[in-house]
Amino acid sequence: MRNSMRTLAKVARPVMRCPRKTFDTRPGAEGRMEARLGAIASVSDQKVRSVQYGEVLDELLSGDGDVDGLKLAVVHMLSDDVPLVISRQILQRLCQELRSLPAERHKAAAEYALEKITPRVVSFEEQVSVLREGLAKLYQDEQAWSRAAQILAGIDLDSGIRVLTDEYKLKKCVQIAMLYLEDDDALNADTFIKKASFLLAACKVRSHERPARISFRRRPALPVAMTNDYITNILTTPSAPSLSPRRGWPNFE
Repeated sequence: MRNSMRTLAKVARPVMRCPRKTFDTRPGAEGRMEARLGAIASVSDQKVRSVQYGEVLDELLSGDGDVDGLKLAVVHMLSDDVPLVISRQILQRLCQELRSLPAERHKAAAEYALEKITPRVVSFEEQVSVLREGLAKLYQDEQAWSRAAQILAGIDLDSGIRVLTDEYKLKKCVQIAMLYLEDDDALNADTFIKKASFLLAACKVRSHERPARISFRRRPALPVAMTNDYITNILTTPSAPSLSPRRGWPNFE
């Protein structure tokens, strides 16, 4: 009898269900920004549209920067509502001027932009390169050497779309190798040192044309291709980057 009453009590107990939310829960500022970007997208004159997008970007980059607004701008620029010629122009400026923001805000916005733009890297190679160089500098400042190297290594130096000089490729390969060496990652560093050695021939320079200007800690565990003298030869060519006063690093700016 007791068991029967317990069963009836369970059946009679009302089941509480949370109502499904069908309203927009996004903050008002986010909704207003999306509406503003959408209104600009409806402007027929591309020149006027480009100017208005630039004004929005100025606002988002002012002060310490509006990271959430910048993320919305990136997504909007990658949408079908924006012609490629405009999205390239605005994203190029956005990627370059992120460096003016405080480090943490720069990193948050740049990592998000890189994630969103990378699937369309064929159309935005220059913008992706700017993002990667800026992020690599942030990680280098944090002494996250391998992460900085990985970010830089994502730049397509063999692109058939952008025209890159052999000098630029040489600088990037040496920079990536140096970053890996900071974490004693001989295997990955060796890959880029070998690439740099091939680029030396392409640059038509001789390593003895300039006196040695840089010295590295000798690392007994490194293969012959990465000895101190070998790297010094690469960095002392006329096409090599100049030295930066900070930590003896070459200036890759």
